[in-house]
Amino acid sequence: MLESEVTFIITSGSDDDVLAKIKSLKSIGEYLFSPIQQQNIEDIYLDTEESSLNAHHFALRIRILNDQTFITLKGLDQPNQWGGINRMEIEEPWSQASLENIHSKLKDEGVMIPYEKHFFVQDNPIATITNMQLLVIQKRDTHRTKKDIAIDTIDDSPGKFAELAIDSCKYYVRNNTIKHLEIELEMTSNLYQAHQGSLVNNFMNRYKSIMQIWPHNKLSTGKAINHLYSTGELSSLIRDNKKLDPKAYTLIDQYLSIT
Repeated sequence: MLESEVTFIITSGSDDDVLAKIKSLKSIGEYLFSPIQQQNIEDIYLDTEESSLNAHHFALRIRILNDQTFITLKGLDQPNQWGGINRMEIEEPWSQASLENIHSKLKDEGVMIPYEKHFFVQDNPIATITNMQLLVIQKRDTHRTKKDIAIDTIDDSPGKFAELAIDSCKYYVRNNTIKHLEIELEMTSNLYQAHQGSLVNNFMNRYKSIMQIWPHNKLSTGKAINHLYSTGELSSLIRDNKKLDPKAYTLIDQYLSIT
């Protein structure tokens, strides 16, 4: 599946005030927003000791969403015309079949990871990845507040064609917690891709004075936070509540643009 999304960060005003406005949003133009839904997400990103996945532009993840476990493979980020990114994504419930499917895909792409059927442990993904000699490169907890988005003007619309997600993320860096907040608009149906530009433009026009597009995914953002925190460059840009100051994103963006 092709994943297509645009991400925003808040640049001015109180986070709580901005989020209250977005959570109460019912419509923008022809787009209708559902009541909010809450999700708790734990993400564990993996790579080989030689960073083979990163070298081949893949990201491999175990995700625990509420009480369900998924395995996810993402491909290279490709900028789209709305300021966001498109990328290949395979996400399936955790099972031996789904693991073997992704293992086969990676093998076809030249990423060699040890695997035997007895490596798989259904109720223990961590034991499984340890058996496969994979290393944890990032852990992240996210509280997601989301709204489904439908098109008001299409009578036969199947309903949801996109999602608005407010993601409050916690990165664990050298025994510290650093919080990152972002807002995503993600297409969930390939049937109405033509509406993505209109949806993004309507959203940006509504909130352009208080937010901006953020062109980096969460994995890359977390890697940059880890590096910049380790060098001390982020020290003065972390608030007492562990949230990043808006000025921190300029530093993170500069770092990611040269790595």
